[in-house]
Amino acid sequence: METNNQSNKMQVNTGFFSGMGGVIAIVSILFLPIIGCGGDTITGVGIFKSNQVSSEIKLFIGIAVLMGLVLIFLRKYLVAAITGIAGLVSLLIAYSIAHSKIAGIELKFGAFFAMIGFAISSLVNFLKMSNTEDAKKL
Repeated sequence: METNNQSNKMQVNTGFFSGMGGVIAIVSILFLPIIGCGGDTITGVGIFKSNQVSSEIKLFIGIAVLMGLVLIFLRKYLVAAITGIAGLVSLLIAYSIAHSKIAGIELKFGAFFAMIGFAISSLVNFLKMSNTEDAKKL
């Protein structure tokens, strides 16, 4: 009976801010301009539709979107915090690949909003984890 009680403690809802961080990241990546060169900008949807964007960039943008989606449904603090970091890192890797292939490419406000969403989610989950009794025992 105590094992069942411990598993219930570990599956605590990560809360409103964690889920909203995921939503902010997804919407920002898909529908706001995330990268640009000169006066041109492109959204995540535009990246997936484009034949001129390399598959590596699409892969890491897709991973970032997937991490944002997973953040909405996760219930464990540590996993949600790591997922937020993974989303942030995958977005930065996609930018790094794009920057190495196209000179003068820069991040736009959609990418910054997505990074803020991932960072808020990770920070909230790390803070919640540090306040639980189970985390203090580790």
